[in-house]
Amino acid sequence: MSARTIFAGLRFGGWTVLGPTHRRHVPVRCDCGATATGHRANLKKNRGGCRSCSVSAARREAPRAPTGARFWPKVDRSGGLGACWPWTGATGDRGYGHFWDGARYRHASRVAWILTHEDPGPLFVLHRCDNPPCCNPAHLFLGTHQDNMDDMTEKGRWRNAVASGPGCADAPAEKEH
Repeated sequence: MSARTIFAGLRFGGWTVLGPTHRRHVPVRCDCGATATGHRANLKKNRGGCRSCSVSAARREAPRAPTGARFWPKVDRSGGLGACWPWTGATGDRGYGHFWDGARYRHASRVAWILTHEDPGPLFVLHRCDNPPCCNPAHLFLGTHQDNMDDMTEKGRWRNAVASGPGCADAPAEKEH
């Protein structure tokens, strides 16, 4: 046998080799049970990942720090308790912070609420300060979808907002019958 042969049963990260081969692509089984073929060089370097569980072998074996220990260092709390605490990590196109909680991306303000209070369930986490990257729990409150829409309308954040109401110059004139 050649020195390049990889034998069945050898483990590379989360992969187990299924059969002896000297070819570049090796039949393997992931720890989640899925089978695939992996490139020999990637197996030896512990690269690649299973398409079923979507987790690379290196990430699967690395212990993850608790959410709070990963979250709070990305929040600028230098302004003090009353100031906005802007999120310094990844943000979306509307300025809201995005944080990977281990299962999915969440708004940073929601994670701040969960870490300081509890999971709000179906309720929305709203901002008193109208500053999308703010994660100061004192600036956050819970509300329903309708509360969020009402808050948006009252503060003029609706994209197609037209000022309306008695005495407003931009309000459409009422028709007289």
